[in-house]
Amino acid sequence: MDLRDYIRLLRRRWVVILVVLLACLAGAAGATMLQEKSYKSSTEVLVTLSAAALDEDTGSATYYLPDRVGTFAGILATPPAVSAAVESAGVPTDSGVAVAASVPPDTAVLTIEVVAASPAIAQAVANEYVVVLPAVLAELNQVTSSNELVFKTLRTAALPSTAFRPDPIVNGGIGLAAGLILGLCAAAMREALDRRIRDSRSIEDDLAQPLLGVVPRELRKVALPAQSHPHSLRSEAYRTVRTNLLFAGAGGMVRSLAITSPSAAEGKSALASNLAIVCAGSGQRVAVIDADLRRPTLHHQFGLSTHVGLTSVLNGSVALDDAVQQFGNQITVLTSGPIVRNPSELLGRPMLQQIIEKLGGSYDIVIVDTAPTLVVRRVPGQHGPGFDRRVLRCRRTVAGSRGGTTAPGAVGCRGDNGTCREVQRRGVPAPDAGDRRRGRPAARRSGSSRHRTSAARR
Repeated sequence: MDLRDYIRLLRRRWVVILVVLLACLAGAAGATMLQEKSYKSSTEVLVTLSAAALDEDTGSATYYLPDRVGTFAGILATPPAVSAAVESAGVPTDSGVAVAASVPPDTAVLTIEVVAASPAIAQAVANEYVVVLPAVLAELNQVTSSNELVFKTLRTAALPSTAFRPDPIVNGGIGLAAGLILGLCAAAMREALDRRIRDSRSIEDDLAQPLLGVVPRELRKVALPAQSHPHSLRSEAYRTVRTNLLFAGAGGMVRSLAITSPSAAEGKSALASNLAIVCAGSGQRVAVIDADLRRPTLHHQFGLSTHVGLTSVLNGSVALDDAVQQFGNQITVLTSGPIVRNPSELLGRPMLQQIIEKLGGSYDIVIVDTAPTLVVRRVPGQHGPGFDRRVLRCRRTVAGSRGGTTAPGAVGCRGDNGTCREVQRRGVPAPDAGDRRRGRPAARRSGSSRHRTSAARR
């Protein structure tokens, strides 16, 4: 992933990051409110030798006293010292007092910090340490007598006005950092588990297929905009797809082309019919086959009959020359024909391959409108060779849709089944059974999108 991918992730998943961040901040605020408050009070005590001790050992006092005070600092936090200070201060023994002591380097000054649930208890216990220290040290055999050392208070413990814990700033910082980290992780995980393809770059990156073109959604209610509105943006997009197909074949323009889509209502039939018109406009002889035997639509767009068609030829009841119909001077259309109960069995017959080969010998290009790959198990050309290129027609996913469609773009694959399976795995979820029974694809519930796309593999 490069910088643009990270920016795209933030723009696409900012809601997830924001929700996780707010949840962590709310958790930090709740922990701050529920946490028991603690108060800290500190005092400083200077340790010196008494006059009697100085008379006995005058030269060495300044050398060993800082070392001895460092030992005293460790003793102050032990239970005997804490219990003595609590008892001397007259506070309950279950007050939860915590003591810490430290000594600055090369000094004989004890810094004593007392943390308690009450500010008054913390102050009282801290101030009592200067009183109980001689007896505690004598009891632990750290001094020969309680009069050997003199403890002087340099700074009296003050009554704390604010709580030492919890610290709202620290807790808020922890919540903010945790929220950002967890939010980014959640966004990355959601992005990795999202099977929808949202833009044309996702098609090229995820499916390793180049993009042929982007078809805008203008003139959506016009069946053949390439014929009725030849100067529109949509017609120009179809011509761009035709031009890119010139470079898709090894020897120039492909001779046979299968057009499919992940689910119904993606615009594959519109692509097939309008692509046939722009190819015919460039002087090519075009044959179009409607192989979507479950929901055929090409006959509506071309205004032709389905009394005879592909099913009639596959059943052997009508010859191919008698089943085709003309649309204009250079487009020959083989409609779906009468609806049959076993479309998958008919499409699996070798005769379909023979029809494509026969038309390919008489026309410059054969365009086959097939069934959606995620709705129908057997799609013409998906299993076995027969086409120079296969084109996947899809449209961009609308975030939050229930049905789910794919991103703008269509992908062509060769004769291997791997790419077709990849499209099904990385594309969209299949419509539910209720939609199939009602004959309404889930893609229609996903809302509108701005662009549609077509692409093929070179």
